[in-house]
Amino acid sequence: MFRYSLRELLWLTLVVAVVSAWCVEAARARQWQQRAEVAAGQLEAENQKLKAKIGELVMQNEQLKKLRAYAQRLRDLATPQVRFLGRLARQQVWETLAQVDALLAPSLCQESYGLAAREAQVAGVPVIAAASGALIDVVTHEVNGLLVPPGVVDAWRAALQRCVDEPALLPRLRAHRSLPPTVDEHVGQIEAAYQGVVKQ
Repeated sequence: MFRYSLRELLWLTLVVAVVSAWCVEAARARQWQQRAEVAAGQLEAENQKLKAKIGELVMQNEQLKKLRAYAQRLRDLATPQVRFLGRLARQQVWETLAQVDALLAPSLCQESYGLAAREAQVAGVPVIAAASGALIDVVTHEVNGLLVPPGVVDAWRAALQRCVDEPALLPRLRAHRSLPPTVDEHVGQIEAAYQGVVKQ
């Protein structure tokens, strides 16, 4: 059995109190350090997101500059008979389609749906389109429009010249317009396509 004097007990109590206080402060310091590390990680993640967003904006700005330069180049090349309408409201689209003889869709990329060509067909406007992507689903060659090899300037020139040289061509194409599928029909087409892939 240990025997301590009152003085020794007081000193022992003081040491225990100091050590306990130090342990509590050390634990608090570790907690604050962990919180600081988590906050720093979150801040770095937000910083990376911000940098990515700034990069996207810079890229979009560069693309916008290129598009504006391309649009200006087209304006410079255009003859006085060419009009640039800019962005149109929905009603203006239909009003414009009512005034045109044909819609040209000279896409160089693979159209995924061909909305402009489908709108033209609804309006009864023949479509002269690039023979690629979804445009070949909209236009049946020599029936409701003409399909032209994409990017082949001479072929496009020849197709347009036909519209001038053959006065009956556009009325014949206009008479065989095709209406886009309804939502239910379109869903059915998609389901059929998926089922066809699954069966393979």
